[in-house]
Amino acid sequence: MIEKHYSMRELGRIIGISHVTLSHRIDEGDLRAVRIGKRVLIPESAASEWLERHAVNATQAPRRGRAPLARALSFS
Repeated sequence: MIEKHYSMRELGRIIGISHVTLSHRIDEGDLRAVRIGKRVLIPESAASEWLERHAVNATQAPRRGRAPLARALSFS
């Protein structure tokens, strides 16, 4: 069976981040993607692996300031 793939805009909408942020992660090699012509597609397994690597334990999340997910996904 063929694995589901998402465009950067689709995946961005699903997880609530900008497609530009996803593009930066792909360019830096942090997120695996497939280029077919001009299209860039992200395999579902790559998206899951990437989210797992950047998951935050809810008990460690700060109570004030930026949201825990935003803090976990802010890259230098």
